[in-house]
Amino acid sequence: MTREVQRVLKLAYLSSVIQARICHSKGLWYYRPGSKPGKWIQIRASQRKLTRLDRSDPGYRTLNINNVSVPAKSAHLYTGFIPVLHDRGVPTEAMLGIARHQVRLEGEEFVGSLKRGDALQHWISSQKDVMGSRRSNGGRIAASDGWPRATDERALYMLQVGFEATKLAYLRTLVLDIAKHVFNSKAKRLRIRLAKSTSVLGIVTWRDLLFSLRAYQG
Repeated sequence: MTREVQRVLKLAYLSSVIQARICHSKGLWYYRPGSKPGKWIQIRASQRKLTRLDRSDPGYRTLNINNVSVPAKSAHLYTGFIPVLHDRGVPTEAMLGIARHQVRLEGEEFVGSLKRGDALQHWISSQKDVMGSRRSNGGRIAASDGWPRATDERALYMLQVGFEATKLAYLRTLVLDIAKHVFNSKAKRLRIRLAKSTSVLGIVTWRDLLFSLRAYQG
């Protein structure tokens, strides 16, 4: 297949990686030594963006949407940049203050979401990447006898039908188990949140153009 791409695009070289959209799928495809001969492409479940559920339509006009665009999210400070900030004179206490604020913010968001079912659904979905898990499973929710297997899917199912975590002990246990996993993970790799639609990038300056106690934003 890579030979065909080379011929159609009239390339002087043979590409080892191709980025493309093929019907309902998009992603990167690469040549793997030892692949079977002929023109063929292997499409993984994670590359499939749409799933056709109603196969009775001869025109294949019915599609299931796996995911939707979401509003702009907060960017995160790359932790590898922290030693550079320290080297440039940013006080340790100032960085610790930002980290403490982040921890407090994460906790307040979780506690606040407990008061409303829709808010708690949003918190679980955003923290556990539920949609990503569903895409990797072909858009399906793994279940046994109609009951979701995963803890997060069980909690979401119960919240969607109207149960409240503050009133139902079993649902409360599920939510607390999810929160325990989320906050244990955050403790190992804390991501310092920044304002929406912003990113801080650390760039090495080999010519010493940046002076101590100065930072440049562009």
